Amino acid sequence: MCQRLSTHAKRTSVPTIPVATALELHYYQLISRYDLYTELLDNVHEKSPYDWDVLLLLLEGYRMDWQTENVTRIRNKVFQLNAEEYKSKFDLLLTRGYMYFEVEKYEEAITNFNSALSYIEAEAKTENDAAGLFDAIHEANSCLGRYDDALTAIDSAIQNCPGHCLYYHAKATLLHKLRRLEESIEFYNKSMTYASRTCYLLRGSAYHDLGKYDLAIADFDYSCTHYKESTEAYKRKARSLFMQKKYFEALRAMDRSKQIESLDDEQETEDVLREFEQEVLVYDQVLEMDPRNIDALISKGVGMNILGRYEDAIELFD
Repeated sequence: MCQRLSTHAKRTSVPTIPVATALELHYYQLISRYDLYTELLDNVHEKSPYDWDVLLLLLEGYRMDWQTENVTRIRNKVFQLNAEEYKSKFDLLLTRGYMYFEVEKYEEAITNFNSALSYIEAEAKTENDAAGLFDAIHEANSCLGRYDDALTAIDSAIQNCPGHCLYYHAKATLLHKLRRLEESIEFYNKSMTYASRTCYLLRGSAYHDLGKYDLAIADFDYSCTHYKESTEAYKRKARSLFMQKKYFEALRAMDRSKQIESLDDEQETEDVLREFEQEVLVYDQVLEMDPRNIDALISKGVGMNILGRYEDAIELFD
């Protein structure tokens, strides 16, 4: 649960950057030259120190370039900012809360999220904005193990945005943690259109914990027949079958789990190769615009080498 907000420092508007500068930044992103990207943004930031979106773009650039010291420097700068100096106090406090969340300072995150609540009406924020803020408070409290407080926050999110499957799913998992199993099943039912495969797995686990093993197995089977087979579904099914003393069927479910795990490893290799194929195509586009771009040539050659296109790579380097 604590991963969903970990990188959520979002821009809230279009940065006030000249078109020519924006195109140059886009080009540096395209060729993965984040050192040049951040150098250019540093200059922009010096001219517009209170442009919140430029600051966030700069932070993103430092992250992409693995400049951890500068990431920490910008983050600490954000921690010290005075909200009164910015047009949108809500956006600053919300994003600063996410940054505290990212470094696992959940109490500070909650403090900023709660402060942002006071600007919802003044800045004419929508009910969706309010719901997202309460969801963030729920996440931070969950990471602290304060599930009752998290439940209060997610109820407020639902009140602001009723019918949102994501919030129903969050409430279901909280009720599950609190061992309020019948209630959790009710909210898993309401959130079935969101992450349905996960919902079937979790609802099946709630049924298992209630001792309703037939219903649990039905959910695990449905997850595998209507969505992608998973090792987790078969492991949970085996557990329920074992509780029913159906030992032979439980062993078969565990065997299937191991088979899928092996297939997943093969699929992961194929996915990585497919990503390299896409990268080679991107470098082709860069080289069309700039045939002498050394970085693009080298990166394309490395990609071809990984894909086993050795002759093409040698020809490129020649």
